[in-house]
Amino acid sequence: MALAQERLCYLRSVINACQDWLVVASGQDAIETAHAARKMSVSFHFQTATPLSGSLNLVDAFLAAGIDRAILAYNEANPFPNGCHEVRNARLSALGRRLVERMDATGMRIDLRHCGTRTSLDVLDTALLRPPCSLIPTHAPCSITSAGF
Repeated sequence: MALAQERLCYLRSVINACQDWLVVASGQDAIETAHAARKMSVSFHFQTATPLSGSLNLVDAFLAAGIDRAILAYNEANPFPNGCHEVRNARLSALGRRLVERMDATGMRIDLRHCGTRTSLDVLDTALLRPPCSLIPTHAPCSITSAGF
């Protein structure tokens, strides 16, 4: 978590130094506003949800800091989901279910890229306020389309 905070602070300082042509834009409206102002826009996300493993309250804190999306796993399992490179093809953990629910409730977007097939299906079976931002888990095994589950 500390490393994620440190890098986020560093990136914000770089962006602030370039604010005449570069802005942080989260969501379509902010991106369109930046485009209309002829500025480049960037947004922040986590490539894996592991920075959130210390406490689910970190979802709120990182969302407030500008992290608006998190990929649940980067190829390998973590305390929340199974990754697409894992042979065991495990389901979303109980803690992972709570994380998905917390992310959805706060508005942090859930990204299924790099997640395992069963984990992705578990998330898709969850009653969410908004769908995951990667409905086609492009990095999951092709078996997600088979009837074997």
